[in-house]
Amino acid sequence: MATDLPEDILIDIFSRLPPESILQFKSVQKSWYILITALVKDPVFVAKNFHNNKRKGSFLIYKCFEDTNIGSLAICNNGADNEQRLSYGIQDFKPLFPNRYRKFLNYSRVGVSHCDGIICLADYYDGRILLCNPATREFKLLPTDPCFYEAKEYRLANVGFGYDSIDDVYKVVCVCAWPSGEFKAHVYTLGNDYTYWRDIPLKTQIIIGDYHSVRSITTKEVHCNGVCYWLVQDNNAFQQQMYSFDMHDEEFRTIPLPDHIENMGYCNAYKLSLTRWNESAVLFFYPPPHWVRKVSIEMWVLRSWRWTKHQTTVPLRGMEKIEAAFYKSDEILIKEKRGLLSYNVLTRKVRRIYKGDVDRFRACCYYVPSLVSIRRITFDK
Repeated sequence: MATDLPEDILIDIFSRLPPESILQFKSVQKSWYILITALVKDPVFVAKNFHNNKRKGSFLIYKCFEDTNIGSLAICNNGADNEQRLSYGIQDFKPLFPNRYRKFLNYSRVGVSHCDGIICLADYYDGRILLCNPATREFKLLPTDPCFYEAKEYRLANVGFGYDSIDDVYKVVCVCAWPSGEFKAHVYTLGNDYTYWRDIPLKTQIIIGDYHSVRSITTKEVHCNGVCYWLVQDNNAFQQQMYSFDMHDEEFRTIPLPDHIENMGYCNAYKLSLTRWNESAVLFFYPPPHWVRKVSIEMWVLRSWRWTKHQTTVPLRGMEKIEAAFYKSDEILIKEKRGLLSYNVLTRKVRRIYKGDVDRFRACCYYVPSLVSIRRITFDK
């Protein structure tokens, strides 16, 4: 019987299973309960399980419901490597959330970022920030920055969440706009003596509009190797900018767009999408679909603070937009009028993975569930 397997073989098998399955197996028998309870507290096992599941990841989807300002966040499994269609098994977040936290899923203006399986939801309406791990069903509502109480007129502009591997801590960083035209940055460190908000210098000039237009600005954030990246677009001024924040050094840095893009006088009319691929930030660049009959997409990869053009995809017909997310480790999502396509950046093959209405569908970055405990990294009991 499987339950009679040696412990080292069981541990190896568990390390290859999805986190949700491991936690469910606690109920098989008492010895498994004891073993799994110990394993999920072992950072070495948690890291190994996360690594083994990287190529089996899912992705987060966000859908804004028609004729409303209400959104919904869910996890969508991408299926096996040989699966030709998008899995229909969508896990809605809402049943997992305690009632007091469900409002985080109801707004269309909620910022979503994630790192090591932990999802950070930022409520841009009132400045509250929630961490959650859907696999372990743990939640952490961060305390509100004292400066938020002192001056209610601030506006939350950008939020990032990431991991500092040098100090072995997770951090949340946010940039706020003030009526004076000033932007201020604040950092919350989890799991050490600095479990409170700290002001940090904002030496880099971040052009994300002014206080009155900050809520008309759309951003996309990704985390790679201890650095958060934002692609910022001011919908009023048609400005686009990219900047980063180093989780260890706690410094912001402006990142010029690729010269090829910067030198195009009409680049603001083109579309830019930011995502992560193989632990590198990636930009996709393409013209508006209504400009041309066939749309070619440029892929630029950021390595060592230098942009390298990876490739230009084959021309695509009927494309509406490219989603800033990888459907699988080497496949990106492309939205068209009749559904979703998948494009493999290595083989350059295109295939349909979903047929149906995706008008208000928006994908977040490639997501890998994990056993990382929010209680452990915040020292909560």
